[in-house]
Amino acid sequence: ATKATLIQYLPPTVPPVANNTIEPANAMMIAPNPSTGKALISFKDLTEVEFIEIYDLTGRKVQHIRGGKIDKEGKQVYLYALPQGIYSVMATTSTGEKFQEKLIIKK
Repeated sequence: ATKATLIQYLPPTVPPVANNTIEPANAMMIAPNPSTGKALISFKDLTEVEFIEIYDLTGRKVQHIRGGKIDKEGKQVYLYALPQGIYSVMATTSTGEKFQEKLIIKK
């Protein structure tokens, strides 16, 4: 007879997050989020962005946008061609630094 053993992996306990969490020096923001067709991608500080890429949940790149100098005024991106869903937006700076945020599109 064949015997099987079930092993359950439990991740280590994560310590609670302190209330005084340190905010990154620069941060990427997307508004409105959720979006219905266009969104504004902005940065806390002026940032030289090479490109912005949008990925679906499977990790497939669905949009590539040329960057530029982006600050708190932001850069508008058009999302009308993308179906409703959850996406990951990644901005890569001219120095190779990467910023990532979640984006929800509702139709």
